[in-house]
Amino acid sequence: RGLVISATAGGFAWNLFSTLRHLSIPVREVFGHELIKMAASAASMSWGKYLTSTHFWGPLANWGFVVAGLVDMTKEPEHISKPMTGALCVYSMLFMRFAWKVQPRNLLLLACHASNETVQLTQLSRALLHDHGNTVLEDSFFTSLRERINADKNDQASEKQK
Repeated sequence: RGLVISATAGGFAWNLFSTLRHLSIPVREVFGHELIKMAASAASMSWGKYLTSTHFWGPLANWGFVVAGLVDMTKEPEHISKPMTGALCVYSMLFMRFAWKVQPRNLLLLACHASNETVQLTQLSRALLHDHGNTVLEDSFFTSLRERINADKNDQASEKQK
């Protein structure tokens, strides 16, 4: 028995739950009451209403911070601004709490800020390790990452010349 995606945001979740019940999987024990309540609140919102709300566009715009942080990982650590990275860490911590407390819960915003928190803490640790002369982490992972990116760029440039 397959899953049918309905026209509401929570329709998919409810169809998944009904399929799991059909397979005799205890949904409440697997997913917990909280996830079921969130799916019920999402089911009351249509896709059109969700896609035009700040519950969708706010987190979508915030993914830019995550992408920028990931791109910055290919740069040398001396270019990392510790005050700005620290401010982004605090910002993401505050908005993770907000995304969890707001009703209905905004899990897209929570995921976005949890990802940004991870990226920014990684950047901050890179900067602090570099300042204190510990380049073991830099030499192992990020240097090889930079080399792979530069090799890909060189390959693309040589393909364009052909």
